[in-house]
Amino acid sequence: MTSATRASLVAIVVALALGGLVAWAGSQGTALVAGIPLFALAVAAAFAVQVIVWIPSQLGRTEKFFDITGSLTFIGVSV
Repeated sequence: MTSATRASLVAIVVALALGGLVAWAGSQGTALVAGIPLFALAVAAAFAVQVIVWIPSQLGRTEKFFDITGSLTFIGVSV
């Protein structure tokens, strides 16, 4: 495993852990949807959208999808 690969894996784990902590902290005492806190669902949706958009972007070696997707994700989750 190269140092770049190792650094990428560490960054992924840290990002997921921070996202999980934010979802957990923000979900305290919030509304539930099917037994799951609504805030946690919003965080999961934001992560899912970004991963789904990352796949074609990685395959096409382009970042043109991320600007619009980031904006739409922010607006969608905020609403």
